[in-house]
Amino acid sequence: MALYGAIDWLSGDSTHLSMHGHTLIDQIVHEIEHAFLPEDLQLRYVGWATIALSFVLGPIMAARIYGGSLRNGEKATPLVHWLTSLSSKFGSQNVDELANSQLAEALQNRLYFDDLYEGVLARTIVPFANFAAWFDKNVIDGVIKQIESNSVLGSVQIRRITTGSARDYILMAAVGALCIFALIWGVGA
Repeated sequence: MALYGAIDWLSGDSTHLSMHGHTLIDQIVHEIEHAFLPEDLQLRYVGWATIALSFVLGPIMAARIYGGSLRNGEKATPLVHWLTSLSSKFGSQNVDELANSQLAEALQNRLYFDDLYEGVLARTIVPFANFAAWFDKNVIDGVIKQIESNSVLGSVQIRRITTGSARDYILMAAVGALCIFALIWGVGA
């Protein structure tokens, strides 16, 4: 992603993700310089110290915990023989106490984030969801059922008025027209 100008895009120096007219090699060199030779001297010191510590201390600690000399009769392939003999130079470290510590238990339980997450959900989201379900069932559905029953009741009342006879409809239209005529005549006078 860095090769496509994401650093420039995220920093606001550019408005698009592209190679900015550079060749692929120029872009790779630019990204390596950005990562390993930042302009800020303090950031450069922190970065190089971190790289040095992880490059030296990391393998040494891994060799002390997991490495050591091979058991009698075991042999390493020539490709990794130098590595096994080098790892035995740093000695070994018993990590049983650390493996059975409260820190190990906390890490095994993901620093109890799952418990915290479930606790927060149980105290916030679940009661809100229960309230929303009650509100939907009692208020929303109650209003809808009330509208439904009133519309059914209204249709029953309208059915009583309707007879299906054209003679009745013509009479109702005539009475309505006379009422409208009387209203217009009364307003105009």
